[in-house]
Amino acid sequence: MLSPNPSDLFPTLRVSQAVSLCNSLLSELNIVVEGEVASYNVSRGKFVFFDLKDEQDDCRLSCFMMAYQLPFPLEDGMRVVVHGKPGLYQKSGQFRLSVTTVEAKGDGTLKRAFELLRQKLQTEGLFAPERKRALPRFVRTVGVISSSQAAGWGDFQTIALQRLSGVRFLLADVAVQGVDAEAQICQALDYLNEQYLLDVIVVLRGGGSIEDLHAFNSEPVARAIVRSKTPVMVGVGHERDTTIADYCADVRAATPSNAAQLLLPTKEEVRDQVVQLTQEGQRRVERLVQGMRDNVAYRASDLGQQLRHRIATYRQRVEATLRTVEALSPQATLARGYSITTTSDGKPLAFQEAVTGVHIKTRLADGTIQSIIQ
Repeated sequence: MLSPNPSDLFPTLRVSQAVSLCNSLLSELNIVVEGEVASYNVSRGKFVFFDLKDEQDDCRLSCFMMAYQLPFPLEDGMRVVVHGKPGLYQKSGQFRLSVTTVEAKGDGTLKRAFELLRQKLQTEGLFAPERKRALPRFVRTVGVISSSQAAGWGDFQTIALQRLSGVRFLLADVAVQGVDAEAQICQALDYLNEQYLLDVIVVLRGGGSIEDLHAFNSEPVARAIVRSKTPVMVGVGHERDTTIADYCADVRAATPSNAAQLLLPTKEEVRDQVVQLTQEGQRRVERLVQGMRDNVAYRASDLGQQLRHRIATYRQRVEATLRTVEALSPQATLARGYSITTTSDGKPLAFQEAVTGVHIKTRLADGTIQSIIQ
């Protein structure tokens, strides 16, 4: 019996069809691979290419991802765990893994990733003090991003209830560690900013290893904090822990409990603040009243001065007028050597009336002369 020809059993494909067929067969696969980064390269600031290799042998797996998907900067020698889909590149037929997420593996890699990201974001100015916003002294509505099951959220609630009542807390329940934590924290930050008018957003998580805190050392979370329209406080880990999120936050709290202490005053502090504000208000009112009194006194003094000046001016005018009147008076004219001649009945004497036999009076400065015209 003759063996069948392979070409009779399988259709002959073009190269592009073969690549497409392989990709369709691989499309259902999602694989997780751990290895060491090698040949790391970023093309045009958008596309990331690198190999994953094993320490024991020279086997390599080509990887590709978009630059915006990187949670932290990579460099050769880092040990990472990647999630992605295998496939063939359509143009070259090269086998490679299209990576969707990258996680640092091992303390050394995590610390190096932390330092690289810290340097990058610091250079961009994301940690600048002038970018930080002060929190309100008294808050009404607070958004909280944490896990409802986390000890940090419980510690925060305990301290908050002991301090000031009447504050509304809106909890965005998210994963605070693991593969989904990073995306959920970013989504919660954006959601709270879009849906609510908040006084502050608090991001909380208790202590843990550097791997447990990985989500708070990622670039997407850092940028989500920076773009928040609402001031952000971060209370993550223990006092000794410092994350990238801490550097980006407007206010850093050493622990979740410390976050509640920084955010909410005690009842005694509120009472003291009220007393202080009342006293300050009284002092301001007293200063205002005294200022008004001084102003009235000044205006009264100024008005009196103006009045005295006007009186003196009027007096000078009256005296000048009197001097003019006196200078022009008949008595003053007589005193200068003049005389006034009138008829016997006191009427001014007209020239045509001066005829023989008319009795006249001549008034001088020091007396009167009676005479008859001859």
